[in-house]
Amino acid sequence: MISDEYIMGFIEGEGCFSISLGRYVDGHSRKTNRKNKLVKKNKALPFVVKPSFRVGVSVKDKFVLEQIKERFGFGGLHLQKRSKKPGNRQDHVQFYVSTCEHLYLLADYFKKQRFYTTKGNDFKLWAECLDIIKSKRHLKKEGFIELCKLRAQMNPVKNKRDYHNLDEILRALEAFPDEKQAKLIHNKNLDSCDSDPSSPLSVPEPEVASNSAR
Repeated sequence: MISDEYIMGFIEGEGCFSISLGRYVDGHSRKTNRKNKLVKKNKALPFVVKPSFRVGVSVKDKFVLEQIKERFGFGGLHLQKRSKKPGNRQDHVQFYVSTCEHLYLLADYFKKQRFYTTKGNDFKLWAECLDIIKSKRHLKKEGFIELCKLRAQMNPVKNKRDYHNLDEILRALEAFPDEKQAKLIHNKNLDSCDSDPSSPLSVPEPEVASNSAR
């Protein structure tokens, strides 16, 4: 069985602790007509919070992620088709976890391990966000803002497409629910904290409104 040291080596180099935000209109996601469970419970906020963890390698090293998945007993493997794009890039495989119950287990595991890089600080921020989600404080404005402040410290990405900027998030909260929300910022993979995929899936490279520690 793969050792903790081997797992941590991969996580320190290729792991990604992520807190993503999706925005909804009238409780529906843009990609589906299905009501989102978090939005139904929390009509006071225009955002849904989506925590996740992933670690990726070239498709030729897929066997390593299969061992990690077997070690944890949950999560899914996602195949990202990159070889068809310019640049002769190799296909990429990710071990991906998005179920809250499983993320809590992962957090407990990593709390017992030793980090040697700044990835450890990003994990601590991510774990604090999970604590807010577990206590459901993110469903209230004060808890949601607290989560966003922690998220903003996680390897901030200079990307104006999505909700990386805390000021932009606060402006959206102030405007809701008066605004029409004609402009929707939403990732097609952000629905709710449901279950992880159990079988390999080919998906395009995700464009996620997230602050990720990578």
